[in-house]
Amino acid sequence: MTSDNKINEFVKLIERVIEIAQERIKLRAQGFSDKAPPGALEYLVNGLYQYREEAIAGKLPPSRGVVTLGVLRAVGDWDSESALLIAAKDLEVYYLNEMK
Repeated sequence: MTSDNKINEFVKLIERVIEIAQERIKLRAQGFSDKAPPGALEYLVNGLYQYREEAIAGKLPPSRGVVTLGVLRAVGDWDSESALLIAAKDLEVYYLNEMK
């Protein structure tokens, strides 16, 4: 897989996590409860936009096969067994294994 393909796939995974988090933000605004602490989803989305821009610009540090983004840990602190957690895991695994 070429470097451009890896970055494109990584960006798609980021966008998936953002999409899920934004949907939860929207539902919370409509009055539905959410396990995430106030502001946590917004903080996550902002951080993911930063990672996305760094990846596109070629400035995202490589994982070296040992460093993670911290997204899964952050989400796992307040969520379990959700689409957001699964998407965060997919993102972290891809970063760890492919973005070396």
